[in-house]
Amino acid sequence: MTINPRWRLVIALAMVAVAPSAGVGQATTQERAISLDEAIAEALIGNAGVAVARAETEMAHADVGTASSYLWPRVDVSTGWTRSDDPVFAFGTKLRQGIFTESDLALDALNNPEAIDDWASAATLQWKLLSPQVWAGRSAASNAADAADWKELRTREATVLRTEILYLDAQRAAAQTRAAMSSEDAARSARDVFVRREAEGFLTRAEVLQAEADLQGSTAARIDAERREADAYRRLAVFLGWGPEVTPVLTDTLELVDVEPAAVPVDPAAAGTLPAGFDPAQRADLHALGKARDAAAANSSRARLGYLPELDAFAGYSMHGSSLFASDGDNWTGGVALRWNIFSGLSRSADTKRADAQRAMAETRFDEALRSARAEVMEAADAVDAARRAAGAAIVADSAASLGRELMRMRFEEGLATANDLLAADSRAARARGRAIDASAAYRMAQARLRFVTTQHSSE
Repeated sequence: MTINPRWRLVIALAMVAVAPSAGVGQATTQERAISLDEAIAEALIGNAGVAVARAETEMAHADVGTASSYLWPRVDVSTGWTRSDDPVFAFGTKLRQGIFTESDLALDALNNPEAIDDWASAATLQWKLLSPQVWAGRSAASNAADAADWKELRTREATVLRTEILYLDAQRAAAQTRAAMSSEDAARSARDVFVRREAEGFLTRAEVLQAEADLQGSTAARIDAERREADAYRRLAVFLGWGPEVTPVLTDTLELVDVEPAAVPVDPAAAGTLPAGFDPAQRADLHALGKARDAAAANSSRARLGYLPELDAFAGYSMHGSSLFASDGDNWTGGVALRWNIFSGLSRSADTKRADAQRAMAETRFDEALRSARAEVMEAADAVDAARRAAGAAIVADSAASLGRELMRMRFEEGLATANDLLAADSRAARARGRAIDASAAYRMAQARLRFVTTQHSSE
């Protein structure tokens, strides 16, 4: 059957009208401009690691409140109704209510009393006047809370470092994309020159194809650079706590660093040494481990103090009545009790061994972290120096390669250089610019790392 062309147009328009839009169900990509300082502020608010560290700190401080609660008196208030014909209950209730009479002493009344109502309200107090184990537990909880504070601070510092690294990585990726685009433009310009020179009879078809191959290679490199740039932006956005539909737009760009050339000698006496005035024990992570060690020592003491007696005070006041609003009698009680657990099935000795082992582990972790911190700082300082010298060399090479490419173009136009010479110069310039960008970013990353490992805080 042949369909009229007019009906074909109607059917096509109807299909377009009912077809789902390509954008339906897809998240709208948003761009958000952000500087490095703003990115750090965003990370400290939205990063999951910071939120978890903050929650752990709050939990640790809540544990201090729980441990401290045992040092305060406990007051309970109760009220209730009881009805019973139990002889003991009936006898005692009448005494508490103050309604006991001589007839209640009859044997039949004692053995078979009538059911009696008792409305009772009471207030009781319990207070540990002396409990060395509770005091040690509070000290352990307090030290653990201090450790959590320092750990949260170190987490925030690590978040700042990670943000700087990711921002610098995104800057580097963006700079590499720009460099790849410039290289692609240069390759396209060279290809066009080669085509013109072929038409003029100065170059062969093979040389033009070589230029075309270099252009396509530059295009592939630019596409790959754009992909790596998008990945870097995505990693930064996720770390900042943003959704996948938000793309950061960097307001700070990576510039080639202005460093001294690589020929500057390194002071052998300064290599492998700690910076002047730096004390690894004053870092937040070492403070945290030190407080954790103190908490473990307090727990060890708490386990041993469990062998000592405790002194408790107690008091109570109660009112009893035969009806809800009656107060037929009231009573009070008060006293002090010494409690001493002599034997508990060897559980305390097991707790002591466990606490001692935990203290030894905490001390070992602190000592190891102290040694690692010293080595870490030395490595970071050496890395900054190496990155500085490498960046100096890469920037000198970039300048030389760029100048060499321009001179080679001039020589090629004058017929003093071959096509291969020009293509090689372009390739060297592109590689040199990429190395200079990487070296500049690496130098700034090394500086950020050194700041992180040398940040100190007084324990006061």
